[in-house]
Amino acid sequence: MSDMESTYIHLGKIAAAHGLQGHLLWIHDLIQKKELSNIKVFFIEMSPDNSVPFFIDTIDNKDATSSYVKTEEVNSRDAALKLVGKKVWLKDLDFQKLIPKNAPAHLVGYKVYDRNTFIGIVNYITEMPHQILLAVQWKEKEVLLPVHEATLKTVDRVKKEIYLILPEGLLEVYI
Repeated sequence: MSDMESTYIHLGKIAAAHGLQGHLLWIHDLIQKKELSNIKVFFIEMSPDNSVPFFIDTIDNKDATSSYVKTEEVNSRDAALKLVGKKVWLKDLDFQKLIPKNAPAHLVGYKVYDRNTFIGIVNYITEMPHQILLAVQWKEKEVLLPVHEATLKTVDRVKKEIYLILPEGLLEVYI
């Protein structure tokens, strides 16, 4: 795991340039709109070993999972276009301050176990009406693990570990 993945939270990507003044369309799936106004800086991954801080001037919500962002550093459409497709990260400590204590998004970065077998680390979370899905890297593939009454055994917030009881054969579907 790189330093970026251990001290930062992946919060989506830059999907498009918007307008002529350097606005960015940021697709995110972890933060509710009301928390976005508190973000002052995010990091854009220019290459796997190089993430650059971008200081936010304004954030305007497009919808529940995307926002228009204007940063101090990007002032033209051409500059914005160079960032399209790049991953967006936020410092873990800043991220933890933005979301409610009981929000599923706090589980990003937790280790996941099926019974006592290590599966991987939560990369992101998708909330569904009756369950949440944990996206975890397992055997070089992204797997989505359902979390609800029947699968959740325990969450250890001190150790940052989630213990699940997954249905037989679920992981093998991804092989």
